[in-house]
Amino acid sequence: MSPDKVRKKRQRGSSLTAQPPPRAANRIFYAVAEGAVTEYDYLTMLQNAFSRQCSFRIDMPKYRSDDMKPWKVAQRALTVGALSHPSFDFWLYLHYGLYDQPQDGRNHQVHQLLSQRPGFAGFGARDKRITKARADHLMPRLKTAFDNARSLDRRCASGRCSHPRGSEPRCGLLAQDPSSGMWRLLESLGIPPFL
Repeated sequence: MSPDKVRKKRQRGSSLTAQPPPRAANRIFYAVAEGAVTEYDYLTMLQNAFSRQCSFRIDMPKYRSDDMKPWKVAQRALTVGALSHPSFDFWLYLHYGLYDQPQDGRNHQVHQLLSQRPGFAGFGARDKRITKARADHLMPRLKTAFDNARSLDRRCASGRCSHPRGSEPRCGLLAQDPSSGMWRLLESLGIPPFL
C-alpha cells in the first residue's frame, strides 16, 4: 500500500491521526457509531494511548449512511453484540462530572454543560471533533468518566436510577437514561489498570 493510502486510512476521517496498531494485537474490537466524527476521534484517542500496552486494535468500519439515527445504530450494535448510551456526548461529559438527569435522546443539556469545560467551548452540532487539544483535556479524566459511568450502571441495577422507570432494577439498556456503557468497553480493552 502506498504511504499516502496508509496515511489516509489512519486518519479515518477524524481530526486525530491513528497511530499504527500493534502488529500482533491479541484482540480486535469492532465499533459501530451513529456519529460521523466524535466517536471515531475518541476511539482513535484510546487506541493511540493504550493499544500497545493492552494489545488491542479497534476497527471502526464506516459502512453506514450519514443519516443513521441512534435507534438504527442500536439495532445494528445489538446484532454484533455491543451498546452504549445513544448519546456519546454524555460519555464525554462524564469525564468532568456525574450528571443523572434523563436525556430522552437529546443532547442540548449535555452540550451546554460540556461547552463550559476546558477545551470544549463551542462543542455541539457544528463542532464535535475530538481534537488533540480536547483529547489532552479528556485523557487525564478517563478514570473519572469510567467511575461515573460505572456508578450510574450500579445505581440502575439497584433500582436507584433517576429515570422514570427508576424502581425497575436491571431495566433494559435503552431504558437506562442517563447511562453509558463505555466503561465496559474500557474494561474489555484492559485499560482500567492504566488509569
